[in-house]
Amino acid sequence: MEVRTKRKKGMLMLPFKLNRRFYIRKYLINKLKKKKREQKKRRLERENGKYVNDSNGSSNGSSDGSSDGNSDCSSNGSSDGSSDNSSDCSSDGSTNSCDEHNSKITFQELGVENWLIKICNSVNIFYPTRIQQLCLPLIIKENRNVIGSSDTGTGKTICYCFSILQDLNKNMCSIFALILLPTRELVFQVVDIFQLYGIKIGVKILSCIGGFSLIEQRKKIYHKPHIVIGTPGRVSDILNNCEDIKIYFKRLKYIVLDEADLLLQEHFENHLKIILNNLPQDINNERKTLFFSSTITESLHLLKNTFSNNNDIKKLVLINVNKKKKPLKNLDQRFLYIDTLVQLNYLIYILQNKVNNLSGIIFAANSYKCELICNVLQMSGIGSVVSIHTGKDQQKRISSLLRFKNGLCKILVATDLISRGIDIPHVAFVINFDFPNDVTQYIHRVGRTARANKKGLAISFVDKKDKQVFNEVKQIMKKKLKPYIIDKQDVLNNLFKTGKIIKMAELKLEEQKEIKRDIQTLKQRVFRM
Repeated sequence: MEVRTKRKKGMLMLPFKLNRRFYIRKYLINKLKKKKREQKKRRLERENGKYVNDSNGSSNGSSDGSSDGNSDCSSNGSSDGSSDNSSDCSSDGSTNSCDEHNSKITFQELGVENWLIKICNSVNIFYPTRIQQLCLPLIIKENRNVIGSSDTGTGKTICYCFSILQDLNKNMCSIFALILLPTRELVFQVVDIFQLYGIKIGVKILSCIGGFSLIEQRKKIYHKPHIVIGTPGRVSDILNNCEDIKIYFKRLKYIVLDEADLLLQEHFENHLKIILNNLPQDINNERKTLFFSSTITESLHLLKNTFSNNNDIKKLVLINVNKKKKPLKNLDQRFLYIDTLVQLNYLIYILQNKVNNLSGIIFAANSYKCELICNVLQMSGIGSVVSIHTGKDQQKRISSLLRFKNGLCKILVATDLISRGIDIPHVAFVINFDFPNDVTQYIHRVGRTARANKKGLAISFVDKKDKQVFNEVKQIMKKKLKPYIIDKQDVLNNLFKTGKIIKMAELKLEEQKEIKRDIQTLKQRVFRM
């Protein structure tokens, strides 16, 4: 689905296409890097081979031993060791740990086909993560229904992406898979992943989300896409009371619930019921149902127990990599006990003096605070700052996320709308401007940084009202949260200047609200006329 926006000066015409180009460009760049590594390796091998031949031709028996020893050491140590090992560990360090490399398990052993492995290698993914090692064989080889749980950033999306694309390649029918996600931003991210890995088989994907025409999305079902990816609310609207659309789901082989712990909450219950009631029955018992989540909740345990008495085909297998609840190794977790009145002062000081020139996300409690923080930071000269929250229309949300993903903006201010699943590799820090309401929310927020074995920093502002949740977080996280040390005098030096900026930002927001109200009243009057 192409998401078109109105053309404005300095704005992108097709942000969705730009995002796709970003991944294709990444694919081609990595392919070129791999080719250069291979050329360098061959050149080193030729040089070492020439040295051995020259020394053997000109030396006697005693010198033969030394030259052979040196040549073996240099060719194996420098050529094979440096080029091969560095390409495996350093380039793969963005996705997997070296401990997993030593396990010698490859994607091929898990049942993944070569055409998918080649695309993996081109984007520097050479070895499967732990969750992929456990889930892929069960889905691909044994055709089992799976509940998979692991930390954020461990490649859960690949578990169902590879399985769906491999089976789809054998039988290119529509609609083959239905994938449900809690937020629109996650839908766009998963669409990008499927387009990247499905480029060779010409996969057709339809994204079904709010903010766009329901009629247009219903029409696109008639074009027979292979995969439908959407939010439960919009998918239920499309399926509800439309008998002609239900027929297109008769060949459905996969139902996937990503971020299942959130989707199985009361908020989505009615939407899921409508979807499941309107889908055609699986007469041949061939449909696979997959659930993936960062945390295992009571609802997922209950779901597993419900299917435990069924036959082996329909029985759910629970794969939980988070049993020991290990703390994030590369994440430095810090906290600051400060009053809400001076939070913005501390935030500006940290961004200007501690994490300047780094990319990060600031989490706020609501849409108003997001806009306030964004305006204050822009007026303080922090640099390019964008915001994402439910108060923004969909086109602006997509544009903001794309600008941050592509490195055009350093700071993203957001609500919990993007706290789950969103994968942005270059996030160096996360600041909880408003402390999360529960432990799960905290884990998801700080999981936006320190992804794929990179180091990250999480700073949480803690007030009196947050003490109970903060103590719960400290108990669960085995790695201690350390206080973030800042000289208070340095922060409070600019107290008056920051106060004036905050007042200006608040006035600006009030003016924007008044303008919106005036526009709404004018629209109502025109409508009545």
